[in-house]
Amino acid sequence: MKSKNYLKSINIVLIIAIFIVSVEASTGVSTPVVTSKTESNNFINSLQLTHQLPIPRPLIPRSIKGLISTTNNFQKQTKSNIDCNTTVMLCGFFEGNTTLENVSSWMGFEFKDSTGKYFIATYGQKAKDLGNRFYSTKKWDKGHLWLNIGKNSVPLALQTRFAGIDKESGNEWHTVDYLGYRGADLGIDYSNYLEHMSTSTLVLLINPKTKEVIKHHLEYYDENGEYVDTYQIEVGDEIESYFLGFSRKEKDVVYLFSVEDITPVTSPITFTYKEQYPGKDFNCTNCGDLNLAEVEFKYMFEAYGETRSSFTEPQALVKKANSANNSNSSKNTNKSVPLSSLWMLLFLMSAITMIRLKKMKT
Repeated sequence: MKSKNYLKSINIVLIIAIFIVSVEASTGVSTPVVTSKTESNNFINSLQLTHQLPIPRPLIPRSIKGLISTTNNFQKQTKSNIDCNTTVMLCGFFEGNTTLENVSSWMGFEFKDSTGKYFIATYGQKAKDLGNRFYSTKKWDKGHLWLNIGKNSVPLALQTRFAGIDKESGNEWHTVDYLGYRGADLGIDYSNYLEHMSTSTLVLLINPKTKEVIKHHLEYYDENGEYVDTYQIEVGDEIESYFLGFSRKEKDVVYLFSVEDITPVTSPITFTYKEQYPGKDFNCTNCGDLNLAEVEFKYMFEAYGETRSSFTEPQALVKKANSANNSNSSKNTNKSVPLSSLWMLLFLMSAITMIRLKKMKT
């Protein structure tokens, strides 16, 4: 009698286990399989690739070096149980043992044309050091910072990078490390410049809560990539906005991509932060057959100094239901058992138990 009750108890436990597996399968608790929308698409003649290899810019622009707080920048995150790859945090891991100098988080998309495959970075955020070569950044709302240069001109997306915290206000300094620029009143012959314009740096002080640009200026660089002076962008100047393109084959170089051609500034510049897409919300000169509103945006982390030679594999911006994942989950070291295997195992165990009960009754 005891053995019968014992076997009945086992069978009840197995049935409950099967029910739990079914619930997990229906609620999506198991790790989802993510497929890239852009992997199968080869976008030919989309975007304009500039074969100008930019000189790395300083982490903190020289014009604001004394304004940056040294205590609140790139601090290590001490919380050991931080949730990664959730609705509030995105994480990445650097392979290898090389020393990481400066790390930025980049949002963007994968792009492929006749010259190769790239990750096009379109927006940067503050990165936090979690230790052991792990880094995190906050969830991205798919907004970009746009430069408005005239009533009849399309807005230009600015690829901003976090530079540091302002000492006095606590606001954030960001830079657009590479911005094509021609000054109308500078009296400069640009024929000796690559792309016939200066590859300057735009420096921005931004309220991190409202995304409002509080102040801004341009760091001007000459034809040799040497810093000259700071200027304000004025009506009559000409601008070209660049995106960084990271090649999967050439990890020590970065290419510049542009969506729009060189455009004159026809009214005092303004800035807006919102989600909008060239080719959908306004015309796009160099988009070709690339639909920027449909590309799958991803994120990655870049470590850079004198070279840009280390970056993490781009990961999809997806919500994972299992909030118990910690930073180690970004390495994907835990391999889950397929649900079909668990179903089969539990079914066989339940069937064996039922057979035993049947035999004992007879």
